[in-house]
Amino acid sequence: MAHSGIGAAATRPEEDTVIIASSYEIDQDMKDWEATAAIAWVISGNRKILPIAIDRAIRKKFRLSHNDLTVCPHQPVQFLLKFVRKEHCSEVLKQGRIKADGALLQFRPWRPLEHAFGTSMSYRVRLCLEGVPAYGHTPYVAERIIVRRCSFERLEDSSALLTDARSLDCWAWTANPSAIPKVVWLTFTSRGSGGPAAEVFVHEVQPTGSKRGATFRVLVHLDKMEDYSMAPLDFFGSSSDANAFKPSPVSFLWHYLTVDGMPPVPLQNEDDEETLHAAALARRDRRNRGDDDHPRLYQSRRDDKDDHQDHDDARPRDRRRAGERRDADGIIRRERTRSPRRRDDGANYGHHRDAAPVVQALASSLRSDPVMPAQDLRALLAKQATILRAEMLACLEGAVRPILEESEALRT
Repeated sequence: MAHSGIGAAATRPEEDTVIIASSYEIDQDMKDWEATAAIAWVISGNRKILPIAIDRAIRKKFRLSHNDLTVCPHQPVQFLLKFVRKEHCSEVLKQGRIKADGALLQFRPWRPLEHAFGTSMSYRVRLCLEGVPAYGHTPYVAERIIVRRCSFERLEDSSALLTDARSLDCWAWTANPSAIPKVVWLTFTSRGSGGPAAEVFVHEVQPTGSKRGATFRVLVHLDKMEDYSMAPLDFFGSSSDANAFKPSPVSFLWHYLTVDGMPPVPLQNEDDEETLHAAALARRDRRNRGDDDHPRLYQSRRDDKDDHQDHDDARPRDRRRAGERRDADGIIRRERTRSPRRRDDGANYGHHRDAAPVVQALASSLRSDPVMPAQDLRALLAKQATILRAEMLACLEGAVRPILEESEALRT
């Protein structure tokens, strides 16, 4: 048994939250189980009794068929009894006790909310989910993005009718708006084999490889909030007056392509937007280093056709490599001298931008708000530093690549 490494108890989070909105089917199933289920435990005698022995004793005592009763182990009580008909369950519960295989069993009704804690969601919020692909603008996807902190209510009309595809807007309920994350990583995985377990039995086959998928970075913008914590206790009852309590909605300021609470970054062109997403992916990879659960393959921008064209124009047309010469006997020899770095020869390799746009954006933000709070200034500097770091890494890659190519040429 593994006690360390990936999957060990010490590496897993302590707890998490998932919210499931009840439906008509769930409510009906709960009522059916409440009327046809019971629990049993041993009060004396053989405490290692098996479920099959209890099943035989009950069917023999009350003359039931095999399809009328199911007995299985249960926690925290020993056994769970599920009857098909309510009358059979009531008859067993009325009996109270029964002897089976040297043990005396006690019965009592099964209660669906026996181990539940009461909760209340007093805040109704309007969320704008930015970054969801267009084919995912559905209630199914929206509910799963916010399921850990919110209970989905409905889609906004603009998203349901697809009149505005900039974001997936929805209304939801939550117990704490401050617990709603600002960024959610949404992953679509490949479909599993087999059908629903309730209809067919699927024999699991050992997988031949890892499960693949596509991951999207979704910005969760909190647009509006309504506080119902001071509403009357019977406000949601059928006899309540809907106009008796109307909370004043609270609006929040947010910007597209920007995490809530951060100042907007002026974009010069479409490449700036790609840089922001690339920097966000790099931060996520650093946090998840050692846990490659979302492998991604990115094509380098230096492999573009335009870059190859630039390199071809800058290279000599002679078939000989740089630094080679032909002696009097016609033999090509290579001088063991270091060629000048490509960044010093004045040629334009690639499309990497300098730091001027980043500095201009920072100066523009400072001019627009000269009396900026310290916290906002630190956030602005951190965002600009992230963009500048991505540019510097790209420039460093362009400087190192010629040295590697030259080393390969010397080795061959």
